[in-house]
Amino acid sequence: MRRFVISLLALLCGSTVFASTSEAWRTEALRVKDRAGYKTVTIGSQSAPRQTVDLCGKWLFKPSQELQASQIGADPALADSSWHIMDVPQFWTPVRWASYDGRTSLWHQIHEQERVDRLTFDPKATTSGWYRQWIEVPASAKGKRFVLKFDAIASISQVYWNGKPVASHVGMFGPIECEVTPYVTPGKRNLLAVFVSEGKADPEAAKQVAAVAVTVSVTNDMLNKLPHGFYFHELMGGIWQPVKLEITNKCRIADVFFRPGLTGANIETTVDGQFCELMKVRHTITDVATGQSLYRGTRDALVLKGTGLFTAKAAISGLKPKLWSPEHPNLYTLKTQLICDQTVVDESITTVGFRTFQVKGDKVYLNGKPYFMRGANEPPLGVTVNDKALANKFMKFMHDGNEMMTRFHGNPVGHTWLDAADKQGVGVSIEGHWPWLFLNNAPIPDKELLDSWREDWYGYVRAYRNHPAMLMLTINNENYPDHDKDPAREVEKCRIFSDVVKATREITPDLPIVFYSGYVRGQEDYDKIVKPNNMDDGDIDDRHYYFGWYGGSILQANVKDIEGKPAPGNRPLITQEHGLPYSDVDTGHCLKDYQVKASAWVGQNAFYTARPDMYLEFQGLMMKETAEKIRRDKARLVGWSLFCNFCWFKDAYIADTITPFPVYWDVKKAYSPVLVSLETANRHFTAGETFKSQVCIVNDDIDRDKLQNLTLEWRIYGESTAPEMISSGVVRMPDCLYYGKCKKEVEFQVPQSLPLDRSDMVLECTLLQGREVVSRNTYNLLCALPSWYATQQSVMVVENDPKTSAYLAALGAKCESLAKVDWASLDTKTPVVVASGVDESAVSGIGGFLSRGGKVLFLEPDVSVLKTIPGIPADQIKVVGANGEFVDIQSPQLLDGMDPMDMRWLDAMPGDVVRCCRTAYQFPDTPGITKHAVHINPHGYIPADAVLKQYSWPMFEVASGQGRALVSSIVLADDPVAKRMLRNALEYLAR
Repeated sequence: MRRFVISLLALLCGSTVFASTSEAWRTEALRVKDRAGYKTVTIGSQSAPRQTVDLCGKWLFKPSQELQASQIGADPALADSSWHIMDVPQFWTPVRWASYDGRTSLWHQIHEQERVDRLTFDPKATTSGWYRQWIEVPASAKGKRFVLKFDAIASISQVYWNGKPVASHVGMFGPIECEVTPYVTPGKRNLLAVFVSEGKADPEAAKQVAAVAVTVSVTNDMLNKLPHGFYFHELMGGIWQPVKLEITNKCRIADVFFRPGLTGANIETTVDGQFCELMKVRHTITDVATGQSLYRGTRDALVLKGTGLFTAKAAISGLKPKLWSPEHPNLYTLKTQLICDQTVVDESITTVGFRTFQVKGDKVYLNGKPYFMRGANEPPLGVTVNDKALANKFMKFMHDGNEMMTRFHGNPVGHTWLDAADKQGVGVSIEGHWPWLFLNNAPIPDKELLDSWREDWYGYVRAYRNHPAMLMLTINNENYPDHDKDPAREVEKCRIFSDVVKATREITPDLPIVFYSGYVRGQEDYDKIVKPNNMDDGDIDDRHYYFGWYGGSILQANVKDIEGKPAPGNRPLITQEHGLPYSDVDTGHCLKDYQVKASAWVGQNAFYTARPDMYLEFQGLMMKETAEKIRRDKARLVGWSLFCNFCWFKDAYIADTITPFPVYWDVKKAYSPVLVSLETANRHFTAGETFKSQVCIVNDDIDRDKLQNLTLEWRIYGESTAPEMISSGVVRMPDCLYYGKCKKEVEFQVPQSLPLDRSDMVLECTLLQGREVVSRNTYNLLCALPSWYATQQSVMVVENDPKTSAYLAALGAKCESLAKVDWASLDTKTPVVVASGVDESAVSGIGGFLSRGGKVLFLEPDVSVLKTIPGIPADQIKVVGANGEFVDIQSPQLLDGMDPMDMRWLDAMPGDVVRCCRTAYQFPDTPGITKHAVHINPHGYIPADAVLKQYSWPMFEVASGQGRALVSSIVLADDPVAKRMLRNALEYLAR
């Protein structure tokens, strides 16, 4: 037996070894095949003054752990036949970005792991490595200049040409530009090598390269703390953005800075090199769409001698360009040529747009007109940095969905997404890459680390400032340096941020700046910190909100309270982040991490055990109602951005299959340039009922200075409804100026006849200017016939006033109203309703009634009344406040004839807000008590044990003797749903 066990173990171990060996053979075979397909980059001869060589594609790669200590990847003599193939641009680490970190898309996480697993080296063991690209330079390139441009490398890089160090960089977001001309050998194969580390330099490699001039002055410990944006895999590795090689003559255009106006532009051209004595700079501006020339002009001759840098400035005026705006993304091609003795020696092509975006007082102005930024963020740019197809498709979705503004949230990525924003028409707030730096009482990082962050940011702003879609800059996300409890450190943190703002203005003086997203200038901080220290805290205030998700919805909020008091200096106020429900992009379900939060709004439909339909419906409804109310009621706000819009799409990161969820279409209506909006929050009505509401028109259409001759056509209809089940009307509406609002009270009538006794209907509002439709909006209504909630139940009502019995009588109930009760003499066959407001003296003796088989419905009782019910844990029950916007009815009998989501937002009573309950009850699990409904107060990030404190029970039943007591805090609203719920409760109790 022992010999058999040993033999079996040997066999099993052998199988494992065989499988491991088999996998190694497979991987090595794939590496050999890939390596055999590698080709040297060949630069062809070209007579043009500038040649740009795209170096993206297949590169050789060798992880550091596969090299011997004496081997240096930059050494041209080092053989590379055993090297791997690596795509550039790409990470060798899995992309774990923002909510895509296994939460928003499990499939993306699997896809990324599969991508990394296909690599022929061990990515988990790889923290650094060498890239190689062999480049065949023709002999005809002798005398040319060669400049390498990397858009970004993560996270530490050292660049070599033919073994010579030419550049180093610390940080994963800033561009790297280096001239390699002295080391290029024309007529031969040249070696471009790049050492890349996730988060540390390779000191051994540096020691062994002769005459190394590349140093990294940040300790390894600091490097592990390098800002990584929203990449949650903190140490990212790889050349992850495009690379190119520019080949020019000795005198070259190093930079072109286009500063547009409405009738011209200021163009700053930086010239670098050996100048001839008579040199000119010529600019040609051409319409991208039509090819028509807008401008062609030559700056006065520059009399230059020697070598160096020189900036030629040209002020162009008197033009009539088509302006760029998110609504009309008109683009032009700027060709800048450097002319020496009538010969073009270099030329640069830049895509530009004519536009201005400015702060004046408490407003922002786009192209000279006040502008309300209808925004949404964040696009899936962090997972698909270089996917042009997805970038254009997503930005087109945004533009066509009336999302005119976005924020590159914590990830200032490259040209691919900005090009798409330019082309499709989406304004962008570029946000820095160190979110939560200085948060609250966090210590100030080391100077070297801060320097790396700053230089990365400055380099990025300088490289991308010509994009017309770049409308504003946000230094970082939610830093809150002004929240530090250490006064001296608080001032120092603010000074650091202020210095960054000032330096950023030097680089691009025309763009408004947000100090950090979430910052609102406060009077006390302004007086004590900002003003006395001559700090620059930007131009625009940005307040973040999460109501409708972590707190009560917009329907219970007051927009004036949201806006707050004006900040010192009367600055513009925006919101770059109004967080609302998040969907995973694979299925549409709520993200796993947020499902308990979502259950406050949709109950059990928040979880994976349910279909996502109701959750998706809620998501769209919340987004739509929020955007509409903000636009209707705003006084100071000049921009509102819903977060986060990549959750509004299935397959949000796949260009071929990306598909909008319902929320996209809801936001499109709410963000229509001209909004026609129903002001009432009531959505439940009885057949034949008339109701009134203010209808608000908001004119944010930059092409309509005045709306006039307006009519509102409305109709209420259902799916496949007969003509007699449709009601309609036409109302004249007041004129509405651009950036203005107008309102008028309109009366609507629900159809007398309905398809069903409970029917889902649609209220459609169409706004016409003359015969032109300028806006259309729809609202889902629940409409019911009186028979749906009618009851003939006989009840006795204990009440202090006749309100409850009148309410019941209106339902058809046969009521007997009692102010005083002799419980001992009551007939147990007739249910008793104890109205709200009744005190404990009126229910004294109720225990005997229940023990004899009596049935009692308590409506919104206080604790003193509850304690009279036998079986109640009197010393542990309490009444708690309830947000009340959704109640999850968990007993099918009580939900008879209803949809689970009907118990959401009962119509508001006069002076109240929409709610299902004001209060609910908390008590421990107790034998004899059945919980029929649950209410969860909306909550944000709180400890797991504190979540239970958010739960309460607005409806529960106590078995007492032979009788039953049903306790309910559901409000008796003038709402067919509230009436049906009361009917169901009475009939349930009477059984």
